[in-house]
Amino acid sequence: MRAAFTWLVVFFSLLPCAAAPAPAGATRPNFVFILVDDLGWRDPGFSGTGYCETPHLDRLRQQGMWFPQAYSASPYCSPSRAAIQTGRNPARSGITMFIGYGRAGVMRQLVEPLNVSKLPADDVTIGQALQEAGYATGFSGKWHLGADRDSFPDRHGYDHVRGVATGAGAGGRYFSPYVQKAFAVLPETNLPDGPRGEFIEDRLVNESLSFIRTQVHARRPFLLFHCCYAMHDPIDARDELVAKYRAKLERIAPAGEPRSVREGYVQFSGRAVALEQRNPVFAAMLEMLDASLGRLLDEMDRLGIADNTVIVFTSDNGGLATKNTAVARHAVPLSSHDTANAPLRGGKGYLFEGGIRVPLLVRWPGRVAPGSICETPVMLTDFYATFLELAGQAPRPNQALDSVSLAPLLRGTGPLAPRSLFWHMPQYGTTGDFPGSVIRQGDFKLIHFYEEERAHLYDLRQDVGERWDLAETMSEKAAELRRELDSWRATVAAKSPSPNPNYDPAIDPRLHPPTRANQR
Repeated sequence: MRAAFTWLVVFFSLLPCAAAPAPAGATRPNFVFILVDDLGWRDPGFSGTGYCETPHLDRLRQQGMWFPQAYSASPYCSPSRAAIQTGRNPARSGITMFIGYGRAGVMRQLVEPLNVSKLPADDVTIGQALQEAGYATGFSGKWHLGADRDSFPDRHGYDHVRGVATGAGAGGRYFSPYVQKAFAVLPETNLPDGPRGEFIEDRLVNESLSFIRTQVHARRPFLLFHCCYAMHDPIDARDELVAKYRAKLERIAPAGEPRSVREGYVQFSGRAVALEQRNPVFAAMLEMLDASLGRLLDEMDRLGIADNTVIVFTSDNGGLATKNTAVARHAVPLSSHDTANAPLRGGKGYLFEGGIRVPLLVRWPGRVAPGSICETPVMLTDFYATFLELAGQAPRPNQALDSVSLAPLLRGTGPLAPRSLFWHMPQYGTTGDFPGSVIRQGDFKLIHFYEEERAHLYDLRQDVGERWDLAETMSEKAAELRRELDSWRATVAAKSPSPNPNYDPAIDPRLHPPTRANQR
């Protein structure tokens, strides 16, 4: 009898998007969107390999709904972040690569279209939409949607802004004294240095909690974007935690270098992509981040607002699996990459699943069933329409064009209408990736790589690692998806690369991959 009851509990927890009904007379909810930088699908403890430890995120997983098939709008940060803010696919805004990216130059086969350098002024953000609806709006942390003053979040609907111009990762520092990025010197939004050695994620939590407490005291609904600098490179962590994960690695990992594979498509040699999590600095830093987010979650509980606050936890793109970016003082072996996304293929910068599938949790006590799992494929762009609906607001005409409200999934009132998902990346990027566009329809995913001018077809239900190309054996399905993808690109006026008249295969680095000695 006990065994039968246990199986019933497991069965109902796995029903698509099972949820509890919303109580009548509820006030407008608060929204806290936690966005981590470069956190891979397999990095958190609740979906990971057993190496990284995230007890607070694991608790959040048990308190809310997990979306194992959640996607960012891009394998890079700026396009993904712009899409979250506007509910629009990157192909519409023209931000299809991270802001600050140049062009690949004559060594590549294609000439890339120019990337839009900042969030367009006429794109209405979710901050603006909820601000107009009477919400207080706050933004803490990484923005990366433009370097000039008019492109910052306080010009895009956010009342309270802290930390945007503080450098952490990519040339900055994670520990006080912080280093300011050269392109953004705005003292009114910077984080002043804290006590020496203060972890920037702890400081960011302090800033976010200050905003939250102010709104609780004022009894005003709020939207907060808490955008972490971690886990962007170069990664860093406290020595004692790094030592903990070095010791753990010795216990659980076999001797020798971690497995990796050169990732690309048939005729090109790509970069080595890690298949195993073996970086003690990454694991230590993730545990530190987890602890800081635990403080944020605990304080919302203490303030008595948890039951009326929708918490979203996710990442802007897949984990960086092609580089080792730990700071030099930690002396991590060069063969150890930051993280690994296996069984997903690729990582940050790739249109394979490892670059675009991201961890996603949603907690909303009393509405979202604790410990539930939703297998519906969703996009981070969907939270624009979701927040508007939950706040009782209708979108403007031509607003949130690529956003579908997830409220039925969260409340358990029904499935979403069938739809196709799209990605567009016409640039090469910096992590060994390739220009292309993608459509996912049901379980099928088609990737069109521009250099090849051919498509690859995968059945994600049977082959989440995207190793079995079905484009030839299922040619009619591939042709169907290619037609739909081409039609979508025309509809959104997606910019595509063009042939490079100066291309010389003799200097293409992927056709002449570096030797092991050169890599060292």
